[in-house]
Order: sequence, then structure tokens, then C-alpha cells
Amino acid sequence: MGRVLVFRLVLSLVILYSLPVMATKARLLSLGNSFQFTDPQSVYQKPIDLIYIDNLVSVESGLTNATTLNNGAEVFVSHLLNDKAQIGLSLGHQDQAVVTTRSFMNAVLGAATYELAQNPVHMFYGVRDSLTSYVFGAFYSYKNDRLNALTESSAGLSVGVEWGNWQFNTVYTAVNAVEVAGNQRFDGKGYWNSSVSYQLDDTLFRFSYLNTDAKSTTGNTENEFHRIETVTLGLVDSNVKEDNNFFWGVEVVSTAAKCRIRASADCNKLYTNTTLPFLLGIEAQASDWLILRSTVKQILLVGITKDEVPYPAGTFNNTTGAVQNVSAISNTTAVTLGAGIKFNKFTVDGTMTTATNQTVNFTSLLSQVGISYQY
Repeated sequence: MGRVLVFRLVLSLVILYSLPVMATKARLLSLGNSFQFTDPQSVYQKPIDLIYIDNLVSVESGLTNATTLNNGAEVFVSHLLNDKAQIGLSLGHQDQAVVTTRSFMNAVLGAATYELAQNPVHMFYGVRDSLTSYVFGAFYSYKNDRLNALTESSAGLSVGVEWGNWQFNTVYTAVNAVEVAGNQRFDGKGYWNSSVSYQLDDTLFRFSYLNTDAKSTTGNTENEFHRIETVTLGLVDSNVKEDNNFFWGVEVVSTAAKCRIRASADCNKLYTNTTLPFLLGIEAQASDWLILRSTVKQILLVGITKDEVPYPAGTFNNTTGAVQNVSAISNTTAVTLGAGIKFNKFTVDGTMTTATNQTVNFTSLLSQVGISYQY
């Protein structure tokens, strides 16, 4: 019991101290989306992270009509009700369950047939305790355009539990549907993403499992039916000294897509991909008002792809649109840079380079910007 209380006290102090720089998509992108960081953006897939975020408002720049997981405008608010309970509210965030399944189907169909969630809302409620803490979440979106015969809806639940050094998180999507003109429908319900992690001194171990279906039908005819599974096992080691965090991590990521129906015909073929991504990064306090961040990522040794379907290029990792069975991949070294600037209780985070554009120029500079306020 005493060890648990000491662990939670130390972790809380570290997180609360770094809270002014813990706020936006720009920060996580600059840090390679490494899974050990607690941030409003991590709450959607790890709801238990809410208990480490106090009174905070985070605003993200982006498009009104988002096309990816990261390029939409959104706002997140966390508010403490008392010393044991808090709530969270998010407007505009594109949930991973919706983006991954609908974007996948659009890639398979070769056209942007199904739009993403419209005016999505996420809500969270957390209960803090010295031994066990809980966070419950829910999200939804809805649109009904009768003039253009377009309807869109999504709804899901999430639960996070922390018990001692263990954390458990799960996200389930009960509704994920789009219907467009011509009686063409998408169904991606049943998305399930669960993870378990364990903190051992400076090292965080994590296992996650994702399972989802993606279907497209026209009338009573099923045109596409695919089942996707991803298993991830990884660790991250963090070395925090004098407000500087140097970290490294490695994961084994295995993805399998089972094609049941393709282009209205029986498929029964398989795509598999196994990689070993390695990550090295730093978040450093350059001055009282400036935080610098950098991460380098590369797939090491293992890069095995087998595609019998075949899936279009860009649908999954290393797909080309042709049948393949390879144990090598092209160069994957990617560097991201970012910075955070403090103004009293405000923090502005921005990217300096991105993984796809690794040059500091006007295209990549501040391509992702967010501002947060701790109240």
C-alpha cells in the first residue's frame, strides 16, 4: 500500500510539473506519439490519463472538415469537481475508430465515398483514489442531410482503470455508419481497442489489441467486407533529469487484414505485416519559457509483409496494390521536431518538421499548432 502511494505521488508530481507543456497534438507529434506521455490527446485511447490532467483548456488549430486523424480543429476541457472527481469535454475530435475504418474503406474503394464524423462530441468522468482510479467516457456524432440523401452517425464508450502500477484501457464503438446517395452504406461498428500497461521504475511496458470490421454495401449487395486486427507489444524507458526527458522505446507491431468480400466477390485472402519500430527522443527545458522536442523513428531488422489480396497502395503499411511476399522494407527513418513556448498560464505548441516533410521550411513550420491554458 505504501509503495503504491509513493508511486502515485511521484508520478503525479512529475505530471503536474510538466502540465503547461502537456497539451496538444503538436507536442505528441513532435514526440513521435510515444505511448508513455499523458496528454489530452491520449485520453481518447487511454481514458485513465484524464486523472493526471487538472483544470485545462486545450485548443487545436485545423480544418473545419477534417480529412485525417490530426488535421481537424478541436477543443478539450478538463475540470476538477473536487479532489476526487473530474469531468472532461471535447468538441470536434475525430475518433480513431471512425477515421481508421472509414479512411480504410475509402482507400479500398478508390474514392472519398464516406465522410468522417460530423460535429463529434466526447465526454469523460473520472474518479481519483489512492489505490484504484476510474474514468468512463462516451462519444457520438450525427448528421442527417435529407436533401443529399446523406446520413452519418457514430457512438462509443471507453473505460480506463488504474490499480497500483497497472493501467487498463478499452474503447468500444457501438455505432459507426454512413449512408450516401444510391443506397450505398458503410458499417464499421464493433471497433474494439484495449491495452494494458505496467510501470516498472523508469520503464513502461504495454500490450494492446485492436479488432474491427469494415463493410460497404449497395442495397442488399455486400461489396466489401474486411476484418482488421493489430497486436502491439512494446516498452519505453524514460530518463528524467533536471526537467529534461530522454527516452527510447521499441515495439513489435503485427497487423492482419482478412479479406472476406472484395469488389462484390468472395475473397478469403489475407494481408499480414510485422514490424519492429524503434524510437529515440528528448523533451528538454531550453529556458524558463521554451521547451524543445525531437524524436527519431526507424523500423529495425523486422519488416515482413505478405499481401494476397492485394490492397491498394497506402491502405496498410507497405501495401503497393500488387501481390507481394517480402521480408524487407524501404528506408523508414523519420525525424520530427517541435517546440513549446510558455506565457504565464498559456502554452503554445507547434511542430517544426513532420515525419513526412523533414525540412524546416514554411510548409512544415507550425503545420500543427495548439494553445493551452491552465486555470
